[in-house]
Amino acid sequence: MARVLLPVVGKTPLRHLYPYQSKWIGSAINDPEGRSRFKSYSKMPIPAVMEIVKLQKEVVRRLGRITVPALIIHSPHDRTVPYENMAALKKKLGSKTVKTLTLERSDHVLTMDYEKELVAGEIVKFLGGNP
Repeated sequence: MARVLLPVVGKTPLRHLYPYQSKWIGSAINDPEGRSRFKSYSKMPIPAVMEIVKLQKEVVRRLGRITVPALIIHSPHDRTVPYENMAALKKKLGSKTVKTLTLERSDHVLTMDYEKELVAGEIVKFLGGNP
């Protein structure tokens, strides 16, 4: 729905009446400690949201050009980005090596949620360090 209405609002005089979109999800962190430290705006400017949508389309078009090894970490409990995107991303990347990790306790902000240490360790290991 938002993808349909956003261009109508952003590209018409409605943008003057509706300049911001309220966030509907909140912090997207399951861990109460991480949630208490999370700082964010409660609203997003419509022009900024439109730029993110344009950027997403451009990135999707270019995914096949990415040929370096990739690590994709995602959670089926993410309320911001559908979990199915992980498989779609893996399929579209041009990389021969794509490692995926599914997190079972976290939401969208993986670096501040319950499994943040696991995320950090996996990234270090993927980059060739010793976690």
